[in-house]
Amino acid sequence: MDKLTENKFWIAVSATALLLAGLVFWLIYLPMAELRKSQGDLAKEIGRLKKAEKWEFLPTKDRWEHLQAKSAAEVDALNLGIGEYDALGKRFREYFDDAKEPPDVSDFGARYTDELNKLIGAYREEFGIQAPQPANPDVPGAAVEVQDALPPEVDRIERSQLHPERVEVSMKEFWMTQSVIETCQKLKLGGLQKVTFEGRDAQDKDPAETHTWRPVTVDIDLPYSQAENLLTELLTGDRVHFRVQKLDIQKPTASVIAHRALVIEEEFEQYAEATARAYVEVAPEPDVKMQLVLGAFDWKGMKSAEVKSADDDDEDDDGGKGGKKGKGRGRGKKKNR
Repeated sequence: MDKLTENKFWIAVSATALLLAGLVFWLIYLPMAELRKSQGDLAKEIGRLKKAEKWEFLPTKDRWEHLQAKSAAEVDALNLGIGEYDALGKRFREYFDDAKEPPDVSDFGARYTDELNKLIGAYREEFGIQAPQPANPDVPGAAVEVQDALPPEVDRIERSQLHPERVEVSMKEFWMTQSVIETCQKLKLGGLQKVTFEGRDAQDKDPAETHTWRPVTVDIDLPYSQAENLLTELLTGDRVHFRVQKLDIQKPTASVIAHRALVIEEEFEQYAEATARAYVEVAPEPDVKMQLVLGAFDWKGMKSAEVKSADDDDEDDDGGKGGKKGKGRGRGKKKNR
């Protein structure tokens, strides 16, 4: 006790020093540490805001909801378009008698040949396209060769070359040929010369996922005034939907010379009789040669799209089984060819 009494002063000093140290720790050090932490957090937020200044929009909740609604609208529009294209290409994918599945190769080959011969024969009969008599009718096979050379010449796949992989191509080429010939019949155009298909092998190996354009070349002699009508009819078909890839029109020198040298003199007793005669009856329009390269729209199909939600994003970020997924739109996928 005596020692405590004797050292009151130093004890008081020590107690005061501890009190002051505690006050410094609680009133200065801790607030300064909190301040430094707050300054660091503030600096991070300022950095994020400066980075956000470079964006076109701020990542707010309203913006997120807007993007979700926009994505849903785009998916709906895409699915609507897929449905329209499915309906557009439906008839072009069908077989004879509106069948959806390819028939047996042998049955198809016989039907394909018969229908094509009927189509070409009806055109020749309508416009009086007949084979001239062979120079030597006594030679066997001469008449057949002349008949085969008659217009219109159609590039067909022979029955001996038909196999399951070519049935679909042959059917679509028939629809294209039918569209061309029936359009010419509708417009009374008897100058169809050739219908040819090039690049068949390339079409079979076409890597396009959703659609392709199947080419066909049409050679025809027709009045120039009918060229627009022919294009209009071909481009507005029901089963086959064409686009023009190349168009070439030439005036044959012989027909132009013959037309210029044409001298027509007719006498009419009355003015009304003269005005009733059409110019085409008096001086027919000379034909031009047209080569038309068309592409038929062949829709193969596409998978419908789905909207991706925020929960899907969280699962992907957590290393879900599916890994990263595409946002908003579905990727095209082969369905029918």
